[in-house]
Amino acid sequence: MTKIAVVNFSGNVGKSTLTKHLLAPRLPNCQVISVESINTSSVDGEKVSGKHFKKVIEEITLHENAVVDVGSSNVEQAFAELTDLDDAHDDFDYFVVPCVPADKHQRDTLKLLTQLQEFGVPSSK
Repeated sequence: MTKIAVVNFSGNVGKSTLTKHLLAPRLPNCQVISVESINTSSVDGEKVSGKHFKKVIEEITLHENAVVDVGSSNVEQAFAELTDLDDAHDDFDYFVVPCVPADKHQRDTLKLLTQLQEFGVPSSK
């Protein structure tokens, strides 16, 4: 059983591509959940808004394997929900944080990694 969240505060870093072409195909019977309101056609599977992230947490418990693609337009709402749900980040086995070399993307990545650390997510995840 593997639950993965693919996140970054920046768009255009490859979250949906990693989800669709690298991660999901390697996990048997994988449920893909896209937390997105802008690029709604980029990933097959269920689509949810960040303000309904509690539903995502509930949904991943129903599946053996799941990859949650958190779009940059919804990541702040999703993280606000995670904060309200106490230890919900523990429901994920891994957080994949793709990054590209552009300065803005790297700053956003560092901001995201700091936020994950503040949630108590260990670096091993």
